[in-house]
Amino acid sequence: MLPKNWQEKVLKTKETVEKIQKGEIEFFRTGFSAIDEILYGSVLPGAQFVVAGATGMGKTMVMINMALQLAKMGKRVRYFSLENSIHSIIVRMISNLSGVYVARIRRGNLDEKEIEALENAYQTLSQLDLDVYDDVFSPHEICKKIKEEKPDVFFIDYVQNLYLNDYTVSRNRTQEVGRISRMMRETAVANNAISVLGSQLSRKVDDREDKRPRNSDLRDSGELEQDADVIMLLYRDEYYYGEKSEKQGILEIAISKNREGATGYAEFIWRPETSRIEEVWMGEEYEADGIDYDEESIEEFEPQVSLDDLKDIVNF
Repeated sequence: MLPKNWQEKVLKTKETVEKIQKGEIEFFRTGFSAIDEILYGSVLPGAQFVVAGATGMGKTMVMINMALQLAKMGKRVRYFSLENSIHSIIVRMISNLSGVYVARIRRGNLDEKEIEALENAYQTLSQLDLDVYDDVFSPHEICKKIKEEKPDVFFIDYVQNLYLNDYTVSRNRTQEVGRISRMMRETAVANNAISVLGSQLSRKVDDREDKRPRNSDLRDSGELEQDADVIMLLYRDEYYYGEKSEKQGILEIAISKNREGATGYAEFIWRPETSRIEEVWMGEEYEADGIDYDEESIEEFEPQVSLDDLKDIVNF
């Protein structure tokens, strides 16, 4: 039961703080230590993330990595792919889990060691509470799916590919994207979930000397920036400067907005050949393992309490 008066609301918040102190409440974590170090203690169910980057910057790859990390942590994850087929997404996930290059999987020229690695990856992936949809294009249908399936986290790749039927005659795209953003935020709150929206950036980034993105660069932003609890901006220096870049193979993820906590910045090794991002921690990569492709060993977090147990907790 929700608190009705001011005294009950204060008491509910007091109870929430006490549960946090006892370790009974689990804040949202991505599974990547460098990001979670910034976010920890600030994100509870009902929050909305925006993962934003220019074309080719790696939004899908980052979101796939997040989805896999969360699923491996035991979360119920749903991924709505509005640009890539299910086959394409699964191939990238299998490459990520096995360390076998995406190109080799697609071509089918695999050796015995790679085939064995793929078999292990198929088995791991099939056991995760994870599903991908490439045939749901309506915001209303997505909201209906979320209500039916009750995921802990849902991804939309990406939000500018969604349209509302009732906006077809006189379309103000900024208002339309804003309305879709609010729909996804309301759905996350109503279903005790986390919403992760991929977003394009406007072309004005290309016209600046400093190519690093800003929140104001969100394409058709409207309320997208305002609705977001957390904004993650992606940047790869070599994308713009090629061999002249001093940060070859590095992806920067900036937490440029965190409604309830700190902002910050982390660097990742960019490995498109296996659809992986790998943390740079204290100036060094994590120790590698795998099948000769420098696959990373990622520590998994043990959940303290299920999201279902948080339904009566104040989201403050």
